[in-house]
Amino acid sequence: IPTDLVAELHDDGGIVNVNAVDENKRTVLMWACKGGSEVDEVIVERLLEEEADVNAVDANKKTALMYACGGKSEDIVKRLLKKGAKVDAVDKFGRTALMYACSGGSIEIVERLLAAKAKVNVGDGEGITALMYACWGKSEDIVKRLLKKGAKVDAVDKFGRTALMYACGGGSVEIVVWLKTAGVKVNEKDKYGKTVLMYACELQREVIVDWLSKKVANVNEKDEYGRTALMYACEGESIV
Repeated sequence: IPTDLVAELHDDGGIVNVNAVDENKRTVLMWACKGGSEVDEVIVERLLEEEADVNAVDANKKTALMYACGGKSEDIVKRLLKKGAKVDAVDKFGRTALMYACSGGSIEIVERLLAAKAKVNVGDGEGITALMYACWGKSEDIVKRLLKKGAKVDAVDKFGRTALMYACGGGSVEIVVWLKTAGVKVNEKDKYGKTVLMYACELQREVIVDWLSKKVANVNEKDEYGRTALMYACEGESIV
């Protein structure tokens, strides 16, 4: 926690301004949630006892809950929710706490948010959903849980990218297989005509490329620039 905030927070041992903010409008509670250690858990508990504003937002409209979800402390998330933290608040970029949790990779925190009725199928400012964040973050357990909660497997972001394309970016073949089991379409293209196989080739995901090459309709498909999956593989210096 920044020293200037600590100075403003205390006066002769007592808390005088529990909602003090730094130059980016981050409160002490946000800093403690961001840390996520056992010491931070104690600080969060004390701040909440002193009626710290759980729904305050920083300069990017990010809340304490979002900071906590980016960490690993389920206890802090539980305390914030109990104090009335808004589970579906969105930051400047349209991201929710669930999206931060999916990026953070904690299935326990994701479970807490889902139990609090967090919306699964909303997209951020670029249309990226919680499932897409989870696929990029390589958390198989979170992907499975979101799918069970009704996450739309074929949703697309503003560039036409699907969760499967994000999974190729993350590099987890297990997630790719799970998405296929859930009914994902392997022949979809983004707004530039780029296929899932092209993404996998470009990012040198050898195992995923091997799996996809047996599933797609046409390995010689071209994007709007005339490039094939093979060309992407060559550009990526991959020998797959």
